[in-house]
Amino acid sequence: MMSRQSVQQKLLNLDATVALAQRLAEAMEGGEFVALDGELGAGKTSFTRELTRSLGCSRLANSPTFALFQRYRGGRLPVLHGDLYRLNSAEELEDLGWEELLEEYSGGLIVLEWANRFPHLLPTDRLHLVWTLGSTEEERSVRMEAFGARSSKLLEALG
Repeated sequence: MMSRQSVQQKLLNLDATVALAQRLAEAMEGGEFVALDGELGAGKTSFTRELTRSLGCSRLANSPTFALFQRYRGGRLPVLHGDLYRLNSAEELEDLGWEELLEEYSGGLIVLEWANRFPHLLPTDRLHLVWTLGSTEEERSVRMEAFGARSSKLLEALG
């Protein structure tokens, strides 16, 4: 049976989101998978941008909605940032070489937005962050759920 832990956190402003991304980046060792879901504009891409900044990547993440996948290198870990928003089926993702991408970045970091579109294709060990808008323009709430030992270790580092 897969271990599973969950934590809810309120982020009052962008600085809090930046701090969360920095703590997560510091805890990463390579081989992590971060699934992101939530409302449009809730902060998924901003969070990923801060992750790439914290890891020292030569380019910072931007929205991969139209390219589907962006690669970021030059940092402590190579990062693959994907966005499933425009895909209509799991077959489309598989046709894009999903299994090969998982293998290519098995020692780096994969961050996948709109991950709930095809949950059966996600790794069993993953950190799932679900973002929601808050009561002010900058406030966000994020539910962080760890599935598996590696992601549980990340979640503990965030606590």
